[in-house]
Amino acid sequence: MSVEILNGVTIVGFVEDEEAFNSWVKKCFATLDEDQDGVLSYTEMMKELQCLRVFGIDAEMDPNEVSTLYFFLFL
Repeated sequence: MSVEILNGVTIVGFVEDEEAFNSWVKKCFATLDEDQDGVLSYTEMMKELQCLRVFGIDAEMDPNEVSTLYFFLFL
């Protein structure tokens, strides 16, 4: 099994490497943008937030909590 540790120096180095960081962002965006319209919809973002378990492990999502999170992320 492989274990990788990310620390501040590693993350800052990655973000400062513009070519690598921009390539990663474009790849992630393309993966999230299921309909390839160049815009991340509410539905596309919610799928990713659920995968990242932002709302907890197998938690039922409270519609008010979802709306609040969306507001803080995008508005």
